[in-house]
Amino acid sequence: MDVFRVEPFAEIAPGEPEVDPQTIRSCLVAADVAVEAEG
Repeated sequence: MDVFRVEPFAEIAPGEPEVDPQTIRSCLVAADVAVEAEG
């Protein structure tokens, strides 16, 4: 599990109310795609 890919976004999200949930979801999706690509 490459958790380190998600940590930066997780740190920014709580402190940035302006961050859209959709943006966070996009980041998570990108991380999932990267993990699948590395397979």
